[in-house]
Amino acid sequence: MNNEPAFPHKRVSNMYPDQFVYEGGMTLRDYFAGQALIGLFQIKVTDDKRSEIAYKIADAMLAEREKGQHGKD
Repeated sequence: MNNEPAFPHKRVSNMYPDQFVYEGGMTLRDYFAGQALIGLFQIKVTDDKRSEIAYKIADAMLAEREKGQHGKD
């Protein structure tokens, strides 16, 4: 599954000073799950179940995003 950072920060590469490296930050999956979680507080389930649902939504969002990036809309 896509594990790229949601909000990477840019720094100069130690190995190649003329290039930048993007790193750090939470994963895009974690960011999507956090956003999905906001709406899930309206349903009456345990916190564990709510978290499970949030990550399932995040995975679905990443899968849809991947399809769009490959021109399969």
